[in-house]
Amino acid sequence: MAWGRKGLVFVRRIASVDELRQKLNRSYDDWLIARLRARLAERHSATLAAAVDDYRSQSLRHRSPSTMDAPDGEDDDTGGTDTFFAWFFRGRGPASIVSGATIQERFRNRAGPLGTFFDDNHVMAVLGAAAGGVSAALATALGRPDRTLQAELRQLSRYYLTRAKQPTRGARFDAAQAAALELLAHHNGPHQAMAETIWRQLYRTYRLSTPVTAEAEPELLETTTFFTLLRQRKELRDAIWPPPRGGTATEPADAFREQHVRAQLLSAAARLGHAFIDLYATVADHLPTLDAATAIDPDSAVATSYLDDLQRQMNRSLYDRDWAAYDELAALAENHDLVLDTTLPDVRQAPLHEIPP
Repeated sequence: MAWGRKGLVFVRRIASVDELRQKLNRSYDDWLIARLRARLAERHSATLAAAVDDYRSQSLRHRSPSTMDAPDGEDDDTGGTDTFFAWFFRGRGPASIVSGATIQERFRNRAGPLGTFFDDNHVMAVLGAAAGGVSAALATALGRPDRTLQAELRQLSRYYLTRAKQPTRGARFDAAQAAALELLAHHNGPHQAMAETIWRQLYRTYRLSTPVTAEAEPELLETTTFFTLLRQRKELRDAIWPPPRGGTATEPADAFREQHVRAQLLSAAARLGHAFIDLYATVADHLPTLDAATAIDPDSAVATSYLDDLQRQMNRSLYDRDWAAYDELAALAENHDLVLDTTLPDVRQAPLHEIPP
């Protein structure tokens, strides 16, 4: 399991396929449960043990159908009791614990603190600013007084929100970015080309003809995310989210497309693949208990901890440790073109705003 090798097994009886599958599932369960026990904080041990007992009880009562027998097109994320991963990290998950499935839902919830975890702060990146200095850098770039700019951003953001009475934090973050990028895109200066590229590819399509009542607070432009923090760790970034090939000679549109597509794939792998095991454990580190009603710390703290974990994994040879999230994410980055060509060929030509996160 540590090496992630695959093998092809030939059998003489059809029934042997299901028997082997069950044996592999049991072996996989043992590995995964042991990994979670070793990785999660001691305060979570009793809750995890109860969840494991619950899973084993359910799996004995009703074994899920073999994935080989599932109809074509069936949702891969429906969960089940075939494996602990399917039960704990997929579908709805167990109701009494903050399971992997619970965290999945919180990443999808744009209103919650994890809703912008895997977003990118494009304005921060374009300006080369740090958190806390984006508004000042934007005012300098546009040559506007800060108070005037704040009012202009609020007004312009109303063209990028829906008519919902209470837009989510994620929607307001997007609207604040769209407003700032539109201003930069129409202002002659060193940031114009890249700002216009991002605005046209991600936001212009959603601009309304008339503004709505709701508005986005400009303070959201100071938001830090997984990707804004990853930019500060060159070696780790080069391994799992490398800069565009061709460097500064790359056309802005091509450079941004490559970075955005890579970011979306990295995000999907971190949230949906086996790399999610380590991300789940990192989130759990920030929870006092695994009670299902427990709140989650701000995403920037979780993001920093997760990046610290990936950094530690990167700095240790796979010969000296078990398989980890870094290995999956680094392999994905290394084989980016192959992944697109074999599994997502349409992504190369699809408009960026249509590529799901």
